[in-house]
Amino acid sequence: MKIFFVTITLLLVACARPDYLDPQQNTKQDSPEQSSNCDFIFANSQNCAQLEWTKGPQSPAESEFIVKLSLPLKNPSQTLSAVLWMPSMGHGSSPVKIEKIEEGVFRINKVFFIMPGDWEIRFYIKDTTTIFDQATVKLTL
Repeated sequence: MKIFFVTITLLLVACARPDYLDPQQNTKQDSPEQSSNCDFIFANSQNCAQLEWTKGPQSPAESEFIVKLSLPLKNPSQTLSAVLWMPSMGHGSSPVKIEKIEEGVFRINKVFFIMPGDWEIRFYIKDTTTIFDQATVKLTL
């Protein structure tokens, strides 16, 4: 009987959430300036990006937006690419068109969210063969 109570006690204690752990400990804390100006951040370079919708987001009509990077791309062969992805359905949409307006500023059009639901815009900084950095923006339509 004593073994039963010890076992139950150990199971209950093992399932408890320790109150000495800070839940924010492993979460990256942005500086106030960075968090107020960044809509998303590229993981490796910490390049802050702003996303400004000029049309939409909407479904199924065309959407369009501007992306502004806080840091220039590291070398001239690098470019920004974007992929529309619907994680709950396991598919994406047609390729978007990206136009470089100026250094670190890109217009993305031909953006078609083909149906309402949860979407991701997956951004990549890459050259023709190598992905250097990536970031994801989630939205629901």
